[in-house]
Amino acid sequence: MRDIEEINDMGLALYAKATVPAGPSKNGPGAVGKPVACGNVVCNPGDIVLGDQDGIVVIPQSEALETLHRLPHQEDVEREIRDRVKATATN
Repeated sequence: MRDIEEINDMGLALYAKATVPAGPSKNGPGAVGKPVACGNVVCNPGDIVLGDQDGIVVIPQSEALETLHRLPHQEDVEREIRDRVKATATN
């Protein structure tokens, strides 16, 4: 990646292994709408890619609705874990 300051100013979340001052080749090989490898995960067109300071998750398009329906339960599970950690830390 490059243009770190501008990307930060735009508030974009971007994850990269390194920075480089050289720009990309605009006439080189490449394709739009094809699978790409992100680390050890294949991301297909239509997949959902979410990230924060803890990491990145790829949700296949075919699992998006099921994942959406499971989110409230997962939040409850994680809230219970945080509550137990807080209770242990204050005792």
